[in-house]
Amino acid sequence: MKEDSKNMVKLGLFILSGTLLLILGLYYIGSQKNIFHRTITVSTGFNNVNGLMPGNNVRFNGINVGTVSKLSSISDTVVKVEFTVDQEISKLINEAAIVSIGTDGLLGNKLLNISPSKTKAEPITEGAELASVNPLQMDNTLRSLSNTSGNLEIITDNLKTLSGDVTSKGSLWALLRDSSISKNVKSALVNIRLMSNNALAVTGDLQSITSGIKNGKGSIGALVADTSLSARIKQIVVKFEKLNDTAAVITGDVSYLLNQLKQGKGSIGVLLKDTMVVHNLNKSILTIDTAAGNLNDNMKALKHTWPFKKYFKN
Repeated sequence: MKEDSKNMVKLGLFILSGTLLLILGLYYIGSQKNIFHRTITVSTGFNNVNGLMPGNNVRFNGINVGTVSKLSSISDTVVKVEFTVDQEISKLINEAAIVSIGTDGLLGNKLLNISPSKTKAEPITEGAELASVNPLQMDNTLRSLSNTSGNLEIITDNLKTLSGDVTSKGSLWALLRDSSISKNVKSALVNIRLMSNNALAVTGDLQSITSGIKNGKGSIGALVADTSLSARIKQIVVKFEKLNDTAAVITGDVSYLLNQLKQGKGSIGVLLKDTMVVHNLNKSILTIDTAAGNLNDNMKALKHTWPFKKYFKN
């Protein structure tokens, strides 16, 4: 009898503890799923829910504020997601908030993240529809990563071939290992430096020369700076112009005189053109020559006459 009583007490304690554990479990699950809180229903739309399921959590600023209640396809490109949000927390979420699909941990379940917006708007109410951001397609990302890895493999193979060609006994490797190139480069740099110094000196000299010319120093400077030179040059040009005019007049007169001579006008023209004048001149010269001969004979005869003989003898 006593033994049966003990068994009944044990059974009662077991049932009581089981009932308490069940109540605590239901309370914990209810608190997580907001079963015992007043909630409102809000919706949003996605092109792809990316594995989201009813019962997944809804978070706002990292805090669980509700659960996903229903998924329904509106069209071939839009999936409507309805979720509940705690009524007290809904006062902090405005209608400009943005909903996105996230992951609970690295490989955990999917969940909805509500991100607050800086845009001022009214708090959400029952049946409100929020904007959404479509989730990243992991398949496309993995496909892109696969293509990228393939391209990287090709690049590494090309770099390996290139490094092998460089380290081989070729002209590029010989060029890299030739120590005399550095000496030649240094010598070239020294020559370039000297040439730049010489060029600097030349430019300095040119600057001093141009400065002297600008200040009127030297012959060229005097010519450049002397303002009276231009007036003198103008006077010389005017004199040359007058001389040119005079020369033109003289050449015109000479041309006129030559034309008159050619036409036989004037005394000289008559002498040049009249052949009888030349004949008369020749005849006159012969007459003068004969007269000179006769005069000579007369003078000889005169020397032997008595009055002049003694004179010529002395």
